[in-house]
Amino acid sequence: MQKKNKKKKSTMQKIIQTFVIFMLILSFASVFITLLQVSF
Repeated sequence: MQKKNKKKKSTMQKIIQTFVIFMLILSFASVFITLLQVSF
């Protein structure tokens, strides 16, 4: 049971990490697009 819980926790951490990275990329992309719109 403990091993299963540990695996579930690591999976959740991976999902959270992926979500955080995805959000960072999205925010960076939106800023980049805004800069492009301003420059052109």
